[in-house]
Order: sequence, then C-alpha cells, then structure tokens
Amino acid sequence: MRKIYSDALIDFGKYKGKPATDTTHSDPGYFVWLVATGVAELDDELTKIITLWSLRNPKLAEKQRDAGEVSRKQKADKERVNVSLGGDVSAQLAQVPKVSTEVRPDWGTW
Repeated sequence: MRKIYSDALIDFGKYKGKPATDTTHSDPGYFVWLVATGVAELDDELTKIITLWSLRNPKLAEKQRDAGEVSRKQKADKERVNVSLGGDVSAQLAQVPKVSTEVRPDWGTW
C-alpha cells in the first residue's frame, strides 16, 4: 500500500506528478476512492481534509467509497481466479474462440 503525503507529488495514477494538496481541492473523491480500494493511505493532514469533505458531501463520499469497494472486490476476485486456474485468466480467455451472436432471418422464430 502506498502512502500519500500532503507535501508531496502523487507518484501514480491519473494525477501522477500533481501536488497532493492541489488534487484534494480539485478531486477529493479520488482520495476517498483510493483509500476504499486499499491502494493508498493518507497522511494525517490529507485524512483531515478528506474527512471534512466527506462530512460536507456524504452522498458523493459514499458513492466514491462504494466504487472503491467494488474495484477492490473485483481485483481480489480476479486474483483468486488467476490463482485457482494457475495463471493469467485474461490470456487464457483471449484464446477462447468468439461465438457469433448474429441472428439470421432464415433461422425463423421460436
């Protein structure tokens, strides 16, 4: 897990290279999402800023937390499937032939 400090630049993600404090003002929900996904933890100052924002905007904060939870669960599920199948599932799925979903007029109706 990465730690984001208020006096530093963000070193990953869509705000890579941007100052953390500037980003808290432009997109505070991003930090809620990062924490909810388990990707990052915040220093005390950023935690205070984001907590205050969350209290003022509870519906937006809840939406970001929910999205983060979904992302974290999807990542965990993918890792669990990869382990159980013994490799990268996406590479294996790429080898599965595509099935046509085309409906042809000469097939008639059910």
